[in-house]
Amino acid sequence: TLEAKLQSRVEIAEDTVAEYAEAISNGDKFPPVLVYFDGIKHYLTDGYHRYHAHKRAGKASIEVEIVNSRAVGMTEILRFQLRGALLN
Repeated sequence: TLEAKLQSRVEIAEDTVAEYAEAISNGDKFPPVLVYFDGIKHYLTDGYHRYHAHKRAGKASIEVEIVNSRAVGMTEILRFQLRGALLN
């Protein structure tokens, strides 16, 4: 699930998506996207540009790291997002 509140950037940078998509099409590998699972839904929390780039490159799959958020909780997910936004 793509949740706007979990996207740490104001908007998707189309030039970054295009650059990543070209690199993916050329065989470059990227780190996995980070997904939190709350027991019902999967939430993309890090890697929005990589996700959109894989789609643009016509890829049917993407490498994912899944964190069980039932043990973490939404508050911790949002803290992680804020930490990531501050570091980038």
